[in-house]
Amino acid sequence: MADEVLVDDVFKDFQPDYVIHSAAAYKDPMDWSEDSRTNVIGSVNVAKAALENGVQRLINFQTALCYGRPTSIPIPIDHPTQPFTSYGISKTAGEAYLHEFRVAYSLSAIGKYLWTTACNRTHPHIL
Repeated sequence: MADEVLVDDVFKDFQPDYVIHSAAAYKDPMDWSEDSRTNVIGSVNVAKAALENGVQRLINFQTALCYGRPTSIPIPIDHPTQPFTSYGISKTAGEAYLHEFRVAYSLSAIGKYLWTTACNRTHPHIL
């Protein structure tokens, strides 16, 4: 994901209408550089390629680690982000860049919070 030329080539070759961005790095909690390359730079590369290639919708998978140590369970969607691991911090930063692409360039991008798929969906703050 951190190889901008490769990401661009893949988008140009396949011309996707929809993209699910689930790439993430968390092999070594002490390797902040790798997490940042994949989760931040990689997310920016995917967003740029999606924008330049007319992708209709980009769906980004996010981690519950963006919330750090939650103060309530189930985690409400409006819980403040307080990541404390290299993975949580870099995934949250990557999502912030995707949000900026949505606002600044009208990229159709949404976040999917995977833990909501398996939780009690009757809670009013869980999507």
